[in-house]
Amino acid sequence: MKNILVFLFLLAFISCKNEKIINDYNSPGQIKKIEHPKSADNKKSTQVLKSERLLSEKDDKLNLEHLITTKTFFKKQDNYVLNYKYPYLNEDIKSSYKVFNQYIQNNYLKTETAVSEVLKNNSLSCDSSVIDVHRYKRIIDYKIYGKENQLISILLYKANHYTDENHSSYMFKCLNFDLDVAAFLDFNTLFKKNAETEMLSKINQKLINKISKENHYNSCWELTRDHFEANKDSFVITNTSIKFYFNDCIICPSYTGRYAVEIPIEEMAYLLNKDAIKLIL
Repeated sequence: MKNILVFLFLLAFISCKNEKIINDYNSPGQIKKIEHPKSADNKKSTQVLKSERLLSEKDDKLNLEHLITTKTFFKKQDNYVLNYKYPYLNEDIKSSYKVFNQYIQNNYLKTETAVSEVLKNNSLSCDSSVIDVHRYKRIIDYKIYGKENQLISILLYKANHYTDENHSSYMFKCLNFDLDVAAFLDFNTLFKKNAETEMLSKINQKLINKISKENHYNSCWELTRDHFEANKDSFVITNTSIKFYFNDCIICPSYTGRYAVEIPIEEMAYLLNKDAIKLIL
């Protein structure tokens, strides 16, 4: 009788555990959850991998060197280092390019603002383990993609390196600039009205396809509508695709070894408005 009771208890425990796994898998917004005994090590190696991939990606700097030059800004103090490389459009080609250069100046090169942001540790990383870190450096660099006399897309990536421990985090800002009219472009400018739902679906499908081929994730969720709305302007346009970039700790790209979700232009051309099609294709 005692053995029967023990057996029934174990059976009930296993059933409850299985039910919890099923409910976790089917919960709203979650794609997949896979436990792995070396998940912490995998996460660390993935951080290194995605950083290396980001830095090694080729861009169009050489082809556009007559249009845009790289300028630098460096400042070093006892408790921080600022090391910036930033793009500067050639105003001799078109005086209206000053609009772009002024934006960079106002948003990235104000020393007092930059120092103030650097000293606010808790705003620079979503990793709670680095909140008490006080010594680090911030690096800004960029990649550029574009078509001469038409459009340039710039990925500004801001890396915060913490010197008290082996940790870094990345944040992104994407700038799309119409060279003809000297104006910045965003999601609403380029895409048809109410295209957000369809684009969000495409991004999540790319994530699902990637995750289904891997086996080292601790957990991963779909990109939520709120996160997409907050990051929908964070994209660059290449000759063949549009890449949406996401900061650390937001969604699955953090686990897939890349910061970006890339979608071929041909797959989303029907979501672009007429003016965008002329500009991009």
